[in-house]
Parts: sequence; structure tokens; C-alpha cells
Amino acid sequence: MSVYVNQGYLLLILETGIDISAASVLKIKYKKPDGSSGNYPGTLHGTTQIQYQFANIDLNISGSWQFQAWVTIGGLDAYGDVASINVLSNL
Repeated sequence: MSVYVNQGYLLLILETGIDISAASVLKIKYKKPDGSSGNYPGTLHGTTQIQYQFANIDLNISGSWQFQAWVTIGGLDAYGDVASINVLSNL
């Protein structure tokens, strides 16, 4: 599936590999192709995954985006593997 700049209704689901159902913080960190970074609020999907549904304004530049799950469980931060998505320009 291709992903395009300003595409909405796209669901990102990241697997953490551990039970995060007791997490007090669920976020997805991102790094844009231009090097800027931030995070999106995540929601629990099952017991080991974090999900986020993109709005039209989220994926606002083309190139390789990086995403990483970030949770806090019992006061300790835990991070998932980094995943990359290539966002394409629209015609």
C-alpha cells in the first residue's frame, strides 16, 4: 500500500512485543524526513500494540518517516523498534 502526503484515515499500528495494557503513557514518537520530531498520542490495540489514526495534516511532507512506540509502565519508559514509512508526493 502506498502512503501519500496529507493522507488521512490511515491507521498506524506498532507492535511492542510486551504486554502494555497497564501502561500509563502510550505515545508514538516520529521523525520527519526534514529531521524534525515529535509524538502522537497512542491508544491501546489488543495488549501489545499501540495505534494512531492519522489526520490529513499529520503526514505533511514526502520522504522517509520513522516511528517508534513509547510507553510508560510502572514509572519506567520502554521503547519499541523503529519502523519506517516512505510518504510519496501527490500528483
